[in-house]
Amino acid sequence: MEGLLPTEEISEMERLVAAGDEASLIAAIAIENDNVEAVTALALLLVERSSEGDREAALKLLERIPESAETRRIAAMARVEPVEDVETALAELLPAVKDDDEARQRFVDLLEVLGPEDPRTAEWRRRLTSTLF
Repeated sequence: MEGLLPTEEISEMERLVAAGDEASLIAAIAIENDNVEAVTALALLLVERSSEGDREAALKLLERIPESAETRRIAAMARVEPVEDVETALAELLPAVKDDDEARQRFVDLLEVLGPEDPRTAEWRRRLTSTLF
């Protein structure tokens, strides 16, 4: 009968992900290679730490899981160097996006870093669309 009742114990995976430190997240991924929460958390940790090779490692990790708004944002953070004035960077990139794939990717990455909640994102997306079409 006890086996049928829900338990309040958290699994080892949940405990490791909740700990959130690098060693725990690596251990969680060792248990379940494509665990979305563990992979996403470790990738974000690597991007934020940004030591030698961390950004590339984060991008490689994200390949293990399905794309989502959060994985796109973390990948964009890994690809883009931080900028002090995002709007100036976007304004400088905008004239080049039609003919330059790298400029277009950087532009889109900056929008991903801003996120959909930022009111500037919608305006810059409109400008991008107008420039491309």
